[in-house]
Parts: sequence; structure tokens; C-alpha cells
Amino acid sequence: MDLSSRPKNWEEATPSLPVKVEISFAAKIPIQAIANALCGQESENSQEALRVLDIILRQHVGKQVKKSMKLLSVYAASRFAVEVT
Repeated sequence: MDLSSRPKNWEEATPSLPVKVEISFAAKIPIQAIANALCGQESENSQEALRVLDIILRQHVGKQVKKSMKLLSVYAASRFAVEVT
């Protein structure tokens, strides 16, 4: 075996495979705590309420970015399409 053709590290030797991971955490946070956090009032659940809002907003942004990238790829593919007759 030629040493120059051998992979230099483990990542090069193994193929990349996609992995789906789903993590869920359930907590009960009163709606009033979320409303108070939005108004700037602190309560015993305000940190948890802000954490929930942060997660919801990040997930929403992630979904929007995914949709935008999909639309952009469709637009780019249609723009550079060549009609063959």
C-alpha cells in the first residue's frame, strides 16, 4: 500500500452520513409569565419564559432561512436553465 494514498486522519477514512437528532423538553410555563416578560416585568418564571421565547424565535428564523434557501435554489436553477430543442 502506498503511504501517500492512505487517509491522513479518521475523518478522511470514513464517509460522512447525515444524522437526525430530535431533542424535546417539556415544561409548563404560565402564559402570564410570558406576558410579564414581554412587558419587562420580572416574575419567578421570567427566565424560563424568556428562554421559551428565544427557542421559538430561533426555530422560526431557522425555518424561514430554510424556505429562503429553497426558493433561491429554485430561482437560480430556473435562471440558468438552457432550453434544448
